[in-house]
Amino acid sequence: MKPETPSWLADPEAGTLSSPIKGPPPPTAAPPPTGIAREPKDAEQHLGWWILFMRVINMATMICLGVAAVFAMTLTVDVDSIILGVYGVLFATLVFCFETQLWFIRKRISTSFGFLFNPIFRTLFYGMMAAVAWSYNSTMGLVSAIATIVCAALNFYVLCRFPSYREERNKLAEEEDAKINERMNEEIKKRAMAGLRAGS
Repeated sequence: MKPETPSWLADPEAGTLSSPIKGPPPPTAAPPPTGIAREPKDAEQHLGWWILFMRVINMATMICLGVAAVFAMTLTVDVDSIILGVYGVLFATLVFCFETQLWFIRKRISTSFGFLFNPIFRTLFYGMMAAVAWSYNSTMGLVSAIATIVCAALNFYVLCRFPSYREERNKLAEEEDAKINERMNEEIKKRAMAGLRAGS
């Protein structure tokens, strides 16, 4: 009489030596990125808007500072006020030209005054301009000093918030240059065609 086979050997579903041990379930797909992980990418998409906003604010502030500096030079005979007025005009012209991004001065200013891309140095420079405007002892000087301080805070925030500010700014400037060149070429072609038609 043959001995009966134990049930744990005969049962293939018992998960013992007679049947392979089932492995762990396959890992599931990685969870989708959360909103926090997408925040930097979404913020970078708005960098172009911030660059344009900064350009407008900086240029308006520098116009205000330049007007205050001209008033300080022309409405007084004090030598100190005249010298400070000259400084104000030079500073305002520098930043204004820097923000216009004209192709023939953009690279030279970026190379010679690269500290304008550093948030700390730029804030210190704006603080110096605000101090110069404050020294004019006029209503226009006070307004331009406050505007310069507010502008400095905005610049500091944007430069710290967007590390790729310089690269994106140069990219937008190159795109603007390409559009201007394209329009100039089209205008030259139109005038050339008009001249040929008039000559014929």
